[in-house]
Amino acid sequence: MKIPYCGSKLRRAFTLIELLVVIAIIAILASMLLPTLAGAKVAARKTNCINNQRQIGLATRMYADEFRDEFPKASNNDHALWIKKMVAAGYFKTMDIFKDPAERFGPHDYTRLRTVRTAINRKRVEFVASYGINERLAGPNGILMPKMSNVRKPGQIFYFGCCTYFISPDWDHERVYNAGGPHPIGSTSTPPKKEYARHGSASGSRPGSVIAYVDGHATFRDQTYIEKTLLWHENQRIDQKN
Repeated sequence: MKIPYCGSKLRRAFTLIELLVVIAIIAILASMLLPTLAGAKVAARKTNCINNQRQIGLATRMYADEFRDEFPKASNNDHALWIKKMVAAGYFKTMDIFKDPAERFGPHDYTRLRTVRTAINRKRVEFVASYGINERLAGPNGILMPKMSNVRKPGQIFYFGCCTYFISPDWDHERVYNAGGPHPIGSTSTPPKKEYARHGSASGSRPGSVIAYVDGHATFRDQTYIEKTLLWHENQRIDQKN
């Protein structure tokens, strides 16, 4: 009677070539997945920003209903006053709604330039104001449409959006299309730079900003549209930046 052999079989180790092939396959899969994941993060931040602006837009319409149809106004002494008026009136429980979720993403971080330290209802607060309001509506200067009812085409007129500063004048579209960059001083003509876009600056996504219109709807617009087409007031020439 033969006794079967019960010894363990020798296991063959991976060769160097096989290991390199496996590593190469993993690298290829990672290179395919990473842009998708990055794009998903950009889309998520964009969606959150749109939700922020819709809530601000709704609150502002409520503010107008209570304050004689007036837009909240800035002043020459305090450009962030339009924000503080709405907070003081009790429309927001947190200042985080004024902070764009894409503020700290991308190759640059200029958050400190948009940080406001002030007093609201006699309390010291600090918050990031990522959004700028149309100067033609809220001032402090050059107001053309002080009330909601003055805007005949509310679905076409820029209200507020991603911006390098709290006030967005029609003579400087750069503050909106390069909203992720530094705050330009005075009237500038810097062309759109992807690296300065608030949304889509550090990925393959289309670069641009989220904006809200006077009628309350918010959407994403690319840099070229904001530079050449977006309207701050109804008599503005579409081709003024060409």
